[in-house]
Amino acid sequence: MYGDIFLYIPAILHALGLSVNSAYKVFVLLVNAATAGTTFLCAKRVFGSNAIAIVASALWTLAPYRLEDMYMRGAVGEYMALLFAVILLYGLYALFFEERRYAWLWLGGGMVGIVMSHVISIVLIVIPAGVVAVIGLIRNHSLRAWRQIGRSVLAALGACLWYVVPFLDYYAHADMRITHIDASLRVVNTGGNAIEPAQLLMLFVPMSGANFKTADQVGQEMPYALGWAILGGMCLFILAVLVKPRGLSSSQRLAYGIGWVSLALAATLSFVSTNLFPWHESRFSLWNAGIRVLANIQFPWRLVGVASMLLVITAGAGMCCLGFSERYAGLARRLGAGLMVLAFLEAGVASTTWLQNSVPTDAFPTLTQTSREYNGDIGNGEYLPQSFDMDTLKTGLDRTAHADGTSISGYRQDNGTVTFSVDKASEGATVRIPLFMYPNYRIISPAKDYASLSSGRNGVMTVRFDKEYSGDVTITYVEPASWRIAEATSALSIIAVVATPLVRRYRTRQSRKRNGNITGSHVARS
Repeated sequence: MYGDIFLYIPAILHALGLSVNSAYKVFVLLVNAATAGTTFLCAKRVFGSNAIAIVASALWTLAPYRLEDMYMRGAVGEYMALLFAVILLYGLYALFFEERRYAWLWLGGGMVGIVMSHVISIVLIVIPAGVVAVIGLIRNHSLRAWRQIGRSVLAALGACLWYVVPFLDYYAHADMRITHIDASLRVVNTGGNAIEPAQLLMLFVPMSGANFKTADQVGQEMPYALGWAILGGMCLFILAVLVKPRGLSSSQRLAYGIGWVSLALAATLSFVSTNLFPWHESRFSLWNAGIRVLANIQFPWRLVGVASMLLVITAGAGMCCLGFSERYAGLARRLGAGLMVLAFLEAGVASTTWLQNSVPTDAFPTLTQTSREYNGDIGNGEYLPQSFDMDTLKTGLDRTAHADGTSISGYRQDNGTVTFSVDKASEGATVRIPLFMYPNYRIISPAKDYASLSSGRNGVMTVRFDKEYSGDVTITYVEPASWRIAEATSALSIIAVVATPLVRRYRTRQSRKRNGNITGSHVARS
């Protein structure tokens, strides 16, 4: 249920000749470069300083939680969403505080990237983004601002329809395990994954371990630290507040405001990630409704990533504010350089321990083709059919077709399409296909008038013959018309979004040419 559009990048690299492992490694390098470049660009536009932009880029690219996401957990969707979260927050800043003409493109692009990367991250990002939007609307609620918001929302919705419509369709109609999880139980399970507050402050934590639910196993857990370099950036802002000069301009007051808002949001999210937060329901229905929605993040420590990003913004604001005074401008740059050194040291320890604790594996095709017990990374099987017995994964899945009341030949399975022939299938005969019976599978051969599909034992596809039949049977996945309409709408939306600035730029150039010709003719006549 996660968007896989960005996985086409390593897929293309693999098609060009790289192994699966090498293609993914190149993809990770590209994401790191994109993170560093995007953060530098956004920070420079906000704070107007190359030095601050370099420090912010280094702090965020080397943030302990982000590195854990990329290298230890391999959480592609989540670290891609964190990349686009930077773009989203800058889009809000550009819309409300800079009033840039194309701020809606930044905002809409951030929305699209998050939705297409990691649906759960919508819950993670909506809190800080919502607060920034409210503050922005209080400051600037002009008609132009509302138009930009409308454009960004419409553009994002249109561009994502091809994914959102099938997602909602499956979530509503597919009988998956995740739709049967009790909301109250989800809150309890999520609260059990909250971390100890002290884990946020740990230094040079080895990048190893797993996620545990008991306090006595903290020493064996993954690193959930904010990082001392990032915490140092927070202290830098506090120092800037303590030596705050008088007579600030509106732009300088805005820099302090950015720091305070980012710090407050980071502190709030850090608190929610810990077991100090009341991760349980109460007698207040409004609280219960909110905590049930928040529990969809599954692991409260996911908020550490967003909190780290916000503290990087706080650090940038600290350097900027400290530099308002000529007396402390040089100190701000030296402290920023010191934070970068500390960030590199933390990242060096993390990468070194990760390599020391890594275990070599066989090539990817070997893992997937030779091991019957290989089940990928399915977590708790949330997206498997509700009737599926998870214990069967321990012994290996049966990947052969079985017939009862008939015989089959020529069985072939090509991705989601299955073809085979039956000989004298009697009424009530069944053929068990090694595919999960998700919605939209259809019998498209002449056998469709003689047989039907249903979900059998373990949620596996079962062909049941209602009449005697001999001949070929073809089963394939047929996308609903609503999906196709959504795809066409998304295509048109993307074309419109790309064409809008190009058309406007073309019209501006033509207008300048006409004005230049008119001016030239006036000069010639005079």
